[in-house]
Amino acid sequence: MTAPRPLLPHLRTRLPLLGGSDRKIAEVVLRQPQDVVFWSVRELADAAGTAKSSVVRFCQGSGLRGFHDLKLILAQETALARESDPLAHDPAGDVLGAVVRAGAETLRDAAATVQRSAFDATAGLLARADAVLVVGGGGSGPLAQDAAQRLRVIGVRAAAPADAPGQHVAAALLSRGDACLAISHRGATAGTLEAVAAAADAGAATAAITSFAGSPLTGLADHVLVAGARAASPRLAALTSRLAHVAVLDALLVAVALRDERRAAAALARADAALAAHRR
Repeated sequence: MTAPRPLLPHLRTRLPLLGGSDRKIAEVVLRQPQDVVFWSVRELADAAGTAKSSVVRFCQGSGLRGFHDLKLILAQETALARESDPLAHDPAGDVLGAVVRAGAETLRDAAATVQRSAFDATAGLLARADAVLVVGGGGSGPLAQDAAQRLRVIGVRAAAPADAPGQHVAAALLSRGDACLAISHRGATAGTLEAVAAAADAGAATAAITSFAGSPLTGLADHVLVAGARAASPRLAALTSRLAHVAVLDALLVAVALRDERRAAAALARADAALAAHRR
């Protein structure tokens, strides 16, 4: 087996970009992974409405040697995910364990779905920007505000207005040399899309953290970090996607600080001195 990353999360994030037979096969694999483990090439081809040769090409295009490798990987991944939503069977059961396990799986997936080249480009963009605007709506809003605060503490000029109109205005006032970082689970929040488009029109560079490739947001941003959440449970999806995005943001902050350690150390010292007055 030569697949470079967990297969199901990779297919889920890439699905909007697939077309033709590949999309039909991927949809069946994502919908019925436990069944595919026991199917033949012909059975998967029939379920997807494609030819057997299309299934073989799909497997090879996914980084596998063939259909047998696909079945082996699906067997492994479905075995790990089988108990990922125990709340569906026992709502009063181990809530803590269910949420922690789902979060751990999502963090493992995030390390595999984020492209290193896009990560390095985004870290470099944030490190050298004259000013950084961080935008996000709904559950991503608090993440955006936290990211801006932490960027300031390492010496980066950053802001994150709380409301969509404020984000839009701030984005329109950016200029060349500035950067806009957007955070969105599905990549379709209207206010976030408007802010990124306005930032690009103003000449600023843009980057996005999202859970799905092929979303409207990925089509707008210069650099895209896809940290996809497992879709095992709709009740846990929003929670686990937030964990993935927090992990990516943490990694970006460390990478930015390492690109200018003197600036980061000086800013941290000033921040610590300011906070000292509030300690008792």
